[in-house]
Amino acid sequence: MSLKFKQFFSVLAVLAVMLAGFNLSLAGGFKVQINQAQAINAWGDWFDRTVGQKGFNDIGFGRNDPRVIIANVVNILFGLLGVAAIVLIMYGGFVWMTAAGNADKVEQAKAILRNAFIGLLIVLSAFAIAIYILSRLMFAVSGERSGLPGGNKGAGALGALGAGIVKSVYPAPEAREVPRNTVIIISFREAIDPASLCDQVAAGLCAAGAKLNAANVRIYKTDQGDQTDTNVTAVQVASSDNRTFIFSPESYLGSPSEKIWYSVALTESVKRANGQAAFSLGGFQWKFEVSNILDLTPPQVVSGGIFPSPDNAKDTVGSVTEAVQAKGSIEVKRVLQVAVANSVAYSKTNPASVEINVANPAANTCDGQIDIAINNTTPLSANVAYLNLPGKVNVPQAAILNREIITACGFKVTLDPGFAPGHSWRLTMVSQKQPDYLLVGGSRYLFVAGAPKSGEVLIDNNLNNLANNLKNALAGNPAVLAEALGNKVILTARTAGSAGNSIALFSSADYAILGLDQLKGGSDRAVSVNVADKPDKPKNTIIQINFNEAINPLTVSGPSTAVADFIKVINLADQSTVAGDFVVSNQYQTVEFVPSTECGVNGCGEKVYCLPPNSQLRVELTAAALAAVCTSDNDCLTKTPYNTCTGGVCTDSKTNTKYPAGRPQSGIMDLASNSLDGNRDGNARGPVSFFDENLKNIAEGDSYRWSFWISDRLDLEPPQIIQTKAAMGEENVDLIAPVQITFNKLMMAATIASGDAVVDNGQKKVTHKLINLWSQSKEPIGYWLEKTNKDTSNPPDNEADQTVALIHHSQFYISTIYRSQVGSGLKDIYQNCFKPCSGPDCTANQTNASCCNGLPMSIGDNGSCP
Repeated sequence: MSLKFKQFFSVLAVLAVMLAGFNLSLAGGFKVQINQAQAINAWGDWFDRTVGQKGFNDIGFGRNDPRVIIANVVNILFGLLGVAAIVLIMYGGFVWMTAAGNADKVEQAKAILRNAFIGLLIVLSAFAIAIYILSRLMFAVSGERSGLPGGNKGAGALGALGAGIVKSVYPAPEAREVPRNTVIIISFREAIDPASLCDQVAAGLCAAGAKLNAANVRIYKTDQGDQTDTNVTAVQVASSDNRTFIFSPESYLGSPSEKIWYSVALTESVKRANGQAAFSLGGFQWKFEVSNILDLTPPQVVSGGIFPSPDNAKDTVGSVTEAVQAKGSIEVKRVLQVAVANSVAYSKTNPASVEINVANPAANTCDGQIDIAINNTTPLSANVAYLNLPGKVNVPQAAILNREIITACGFKVTLDPGFAPGHSWRLTMVSQKQPDYLLVGGSRYLFVAGAPKSGEVLIDNNLNNLANNLKNALAGNPAVLAEALGNKVILTARTAGSAGNSIALFSSADYAILGLDQLKGGSDRAVSVNVADKPDKPKNTIIQINFNEAINPLTVSGPSTAVADFIKVINLADQSTVAGDFVVSNQYQTVEFVPSTECGVNGCGEKVYCLPPNSQLRVELTAAALAAVCTSDNDCLTKTPYNTCTGGVCTDSKTNTKYPAGRPQSGIMDLASNSLDGNRDGNARGPVSFFDENLKNIAEGDSYRWSFWISDRLDLEPPQIIQTKAAMGEENVDLIAPVQITFNKLMMAATIASGDAVVDNGQKKVTHKLINLWSQSKEPIGYWLEKTNKDTSNPPDNEADQTVALIHHSQFYISTIYRSQVGSGLKDIYQNCFKPCSGPDCTANQTNASCCNGLPMSIGDNGSCP
């Protein structure tokens, strides 16, 4: 091997080692950690995710971004060269170490190393330039902010989806095979100025027939870009609440011969209802692929996708043991601490002393006295003696600079002109103190010296009076009733049942000062029940309906009075309509009914709403009227294969099926405007009659209904997380697969959402976290929530009993830490709030508020998770 060839290969090998190490850090393994945390009034459930690339699947590439695949190939090649490099380095070292004074061999080794480092500098410089150019090209072509293969596609544009103002969109970001006759939906967390999104406003909403505001909403073919002359502008806009806006193109999107990507962009000019900008930093946008076909398949209610499930008979009740309220107490043993501000006062101990000024740092923690005496003025010095200051020492010869003395406790003393030897002063210091607080349920109470406001307790030196003041402060607490007895406050859970045993009771003061007897002894109502058909459901049940595809929300969301023509809950005892609200969630595939009658509180002290007890209820869904009306076959020419006019509706004469499109806002339809297929026969016939799920009258349709029985009991058991994916310590997390969170109970779909939930518990408004995801690198990431239900009964009983929450997201960046949060805003199907102290690997009790990396944390830790 010639010297030049050895030098060249040495350079290549050293570079291979260096670059292989760098690239393997992008494509290598990772570890997922669970972090579960809770602030005092927002239970939290965290997990840290250090994301690498999913392990090589089969042939080694899985289904990652092609750029990631290229990086993997390069990594493998560099790895092979790295092995050769190690051999060469060992060889070069061997040559040098065995040179035995041979000058030629020493020079040969030096030349290899010298050329290697020169080559290393050149190639690293070229690598840096290439990466910069690549990142700029990627951004210019696709708008991606990633600088390396495997970056987060479209994350910047999607930053407002998730924790931002956009709650959900349809079609979902990066969705494929979207039908040409789709509508587009954007749901916001707060009301939007309708004039920002539509060109006509009436009665505070987009007017009937209003078109989109083309200046603020851009719909365009992605490859053509945002061009005024080619954008899709013939689009009608509708909204019933200024939060969810439906954009209906007047002509089909895409092409019958090819698949086309479309982008939707909202500009920075979109305004909230209060006039503030809804977006910043480029607005909000996402894209999806439109197929070359129309969706002519009518939507259906999923078989087994309703809750409660059909129940044809009322259960009979035997013996009853009534529920017992949990009890506890607070014993006041000493006057508690109120807020104290920093203060410094001084007195002259030498009557001839001049005035002084004392600066008191806000962070000072000293309590006690300091004596200062002037020694002489040439040189300027003073004696400084510290009294009752633990850990402080005397400074007998403190310097006086520009008439200032800096004490060891952090005070700066400024002497007025005229000071002289023998002058002396005594400083008395009081450091800042935080007030003690008491936590009862989800409410915090501060101890104060002045007139108390809501959430404050007036201090009194008489402990009996102090206990009475505490009782008065607790009068509005939604979780407990309070009664003063001497220096004790007796607490009783407002709602009977075992849930009262979980009411948090904690004080920042030491228990020797404030004795706390946690609430206990609560037990649920025990009823001996003879089940007839299916078990009657608790009265705090939320009614849930799941569809096999997204549903137009205009006719299935809002107050029961506003949508009664399309969906309603009927009490069969008197045929009255049950009052409440219908809510759409789960990417527009789930509708839930929340009744309006209050009947208690859950474990977080929040109101629970109930259906009529001991009642038989029926839910009715009305199919949309068919839109393809006709008087002759000529009216059906564009409706192939529904080209025959039969019974006034365009019909496929071969299959005798009708054109499924429904009339807008005439009933329930999907987002391709197909009317509901209530009896699941694949044919939309409009609101001809009701298919009854209890009777299975398959010949009837296409409206839908079912009935069930409600008992007089409450379910107050909070849900728990039983599994997460990614899990703590798991490796090879997929860059694009959704994060999964499995609960042990069926969950309320409307709470499987991102951001925060603000709840008025009757005393104050409390902010609870929902499900959130973010990158610790501060790169924006778009994410959206979906859920699936599971029937885990053995054998299956066709009724779901568990929920899996899915966090969909734009592609993760390689080697980036992500954190996900599950907060107490989540509720089960009975409105019980999630408490992460009972999450995976954690044990729920009175002092555990949350979990961090599988370890329980107490309320006193304030939910902090390192």
